[in-house]
Amino acid sequence: MPLSLPAPLLPFGNLLRTSARDLLQVDAPLWVTRAPGCLDAVGGPGEAFGSASITVATTRAVFSGIQNREDDKIFIRFIRPKSHGGDQEWSGVLSDIYTKKGPPRSLAVLRDMFETADAPWMMKMMATMIGLRRTHQLNTPKVGFVLIVWDNLPDIPGMGGREAVSVSTAMAFKASTGLDIKRVDGIRVARAVSYGEKEV
Repeated sequence: MPLSLPAPLLPFGNLLRTSARDLLQVDAPLWVTRAPGCLDAVGGPGEAFGSASITVATTRAVFSGIQNREDDKIFIRFIRPKSHGGDQEWSGVLSDIYTKKGPPRSLAVLRDMFETADAPWMMKMMATMIGLRRTHQLNTPKVGFVLIVWDNLPDIPGMGGREAVSVSTAMAFKASTGLDIKRVDGIRVARAVSYGEKEV
């Protein structure tokens, strides 16, 4: 893990050192992303079409850190408030979620597997991966990975938490497979997130 991070990422860096030390490798690259929550300052989804709407980003955000492994194992840890379900974790291998030919397994197979593992929340992660793949923004992972997601948004409605989790993880997945590391097209990421939510 890097010894220093930009100021907005420092809280997440501290969290990784205390809550993910058992999963992350010290000498391997780590991609970190941040997606802020948002507040409707004027208008919002309930307003009529054509009316003014202003959304303000918050300082609190959802952070994701992803690190590739040398084997096919996957570890996903979702750190969030107890009011949102508390910390959750899933582990498996690439063949659990991807077929030998590359595409993700069918939604029915994935739902059954995650429900059996008492991890239905994993379908949200799969929604992001499926959306990225269908919009040609994600290569099939060739190696396993560790993904740490920290939902640091306040526990109040209307903060855009669901969208922030999807955007943060989408940018992390894109970086870990080598696609668009140096640039982020917000419109394409939003399209992938929207597609995944509708598909799953």
